[in-house]
Amino acid sequence: MFQGSSNSLFSLVDDLDTLNNIKTNDTSTFVSRSNSVNLQDYSHQSQSKNIILLTGLPATGKSTISKQLTEYLNSSTNLKTKIFNCGDKRRQTFKKFNNYEFFDPNNEISKMKRDLIAIESLNLIISELNNDLNIGILDATNTTIERRSNLINLINKTIKLDNLIILDIQCNNEKLINYNIQAKTNNDDYKNCEFKKSIEDFTKRLQNYQKAYQPITDDELNNYDISSYIMIENAGENFHFKNFTHSLLITILNDFFNEYSQTETKRYFAKVNEFYNEL
Repeated sequence: MFQGSSNSLFSLVDDLDTLNNIKTNDTSTFVSRSNSVNLQDYSHQSQSKNIILLTGLPATGKSTISKQLTEYLNSSTNLKTKIFNCGDKRRQTFKKFNNYEFFDPNNEISKMKRDLIAIESLNLIISELNNDLNIGILDATNTTIERRSNLINLINKTIKLDNLIILDIQCNNEKLINYNIQAKTNNDDYKNCEFKKSIEDFTKRLQNYQKAYQPITDDELNNYDISSYIMIENAGENFHFKNFTHSLLITILNDFFNEYSQTETKRYFAKVNEFYNEL
């Protein structure tokens, strides 16, 4: 479906380590009970090559959802799935703390560095897809049309895929956003940092992203050669699928997120309510 050469993208950052899966406080594994797809149908899909491109503002739940999805795919299908987290890549590359000013959309040098990190993360996905990886998940904000368009164009020019999927994680509930920001103080950006200062810095980082944020529209989607667009809102409270083609992977993702809203979403909201009740 997606035509391209077998070569990976050019390397933009030298001496890169292999990415680790992202860390979250929530270590639970999602278990689906859906029967609409026989997961054994994936036994002949060992050569399937797919990319899931995340998009969404910070503190919307991208990393948590992608981690649960990865655990599910690796445990329930034979499709080897791995997360490539641009935040981890940034920390590994620059070896120092990047405060909120690094994420200012008017800071052209930092913007260039962030774009390079996204491209290099995509480069790693393509490299591993050319070996034994089946699904690479690019966990990054990708909040502008320019960024999304550049990444999708590079994908389509570089590798032949079975599915290219956009997973749009949104959150418009301030109560949930504030809860998620509290959790961000535990990530690697804020090691040895005071709690209050961590909250202040991450809040300013989020504000910088909001300045440049461009929501995905139907007009934008119509310009892309993709398999599916999936939008998850408020941790699964609402969701929307727009499928441009049909495949086993798209079907299992649809099932996963339909089930997710009935299980993980309810559990998450219970944790949020518990958190606020203890304040």
